[in-house]
Amino acid sequence: MSSQWEDASGNPWRYSAVSHSWQRQVNGSWVVSPLPSGGLSRVTATDPNPNVVIVETMGPQGQIGPIGPVGPIGPRGEPGVVILSEILPSQYQNGTNLVFPLSQTANTSQAVQVFRNGLMEIPGQGFLATPTSVTFTTPPLVSDVLTVVYQKA
Repeated sequence: MSSQWEDASGNPWRYSAVSHSWQRQVNGSWVVSPLPSGGLSRVTATDPNPNVVIVETMGPQGQIGPIGPVGPIGPRGEPGVVILSEILPSQYQNGTNLVFPLSQTANTSQAVQVFRNGLMEIPGQGFLATPTSVTFTTPPLVSDVLTVVYQKA
């Protein structure tokens, strides 16, 4: 297989979408390598004008921006807002059980979102939330995937 890229010395290069890295060919094997300072040229066998080579160079990485401000701090020094997303325990799914415990205590004064197989349930119609559990109005099937997103109390 021929390479689509080459460096100034004519060495073949490719981009691996699997490892998200540039690779150069060394002794018949592809090796992850930093890009050469002179950039890479695209090699195209179907180019109507073989005397023209498109040179694409990549510059150095820019500076990293400043660190952002510290978030809100609660009265005991803990983070002020912690949002959790969890898949409810499947061991409670038996086609008849309605109540599922939460792993953390929920702040129910904020929104609690419940999803059944990726579809959002309507609060008060599809479920009721307490600080420690979610109670469904119709029992989830064994095959349902139940996800809840809530703010930790």
